[in-house]
Amino acid sequence: MSDVAVDSSVVAKRIIAEPDSAQAQRLISEVALKGERLIVLDLAFVEVANAIWKLRHRGLATLDQTRLFLDKLLLIPVHIEPAHRLLKPALEIAVKYHRAVYDALFVALCQDLGLRGVTADEPLHNVVHADFPKSFCCGTSRAETCCDRVSRLRYALRPPAFRLMGPDRPTSVTGPSSRDPATSRASLPTIPLPERLLRNKRGRAAV
Repeated sequence: MSDVAVDSSVVAKRIIAEPDSAQAQRLISEVALKGERLIVLDLAFVEVANAIWKLRHRGLATLDQTRLFLDKLLLIPVHIEPAHRLLKPALEIAVKYHRAVYDALFVALCQDLGLRGVTADEPLHNVVHADFPKSFCCGTSRAETCCDRVSRLRYALRPPAFRLMGPDRPTSVTGPSSRDPATSRASLPTIPLPERLLRNKRGRAAV
């Protein structure tokens, strides 16, 4: 028996109709017919569930549709492997190939179990295939699919980057510069002072 490892991009194609979904469905069906196991990381469920939520958040799916997608996700016949035990080798792979740890975890899973792995992430496949010849790419569509969105959505909640502006003054790269005229005193909103403070201020001015 030869099991097959798949990443979240393949699982997402199984749940949401996309150009290469038929290939993902065929792979899953063939594995089941052969009596083999389809192996995924526990992290894949979180990633695909987040992609499903994003469809709803952007108005691309109704609430009933997103609930149906989630039900389909939870019913996929897979064997789940914990991701945390692979973090150390995944970090080494991520550093070597300049890929996110999320991606490297899948490669580490295939390496650890000695299995062939199938991904719909073509850039990941192209980078690691020479050293991990058991990796295969499911579909080569250039159009952005849910699988591509999974990778992008991993970074959706990242905190803003910081850099030093002047001596020991961390400033957000994404925020306005402290030297920008748009942030000058004249452009700042006026916050009304409480009446008690206004009276004190007028009294001091009169003196």
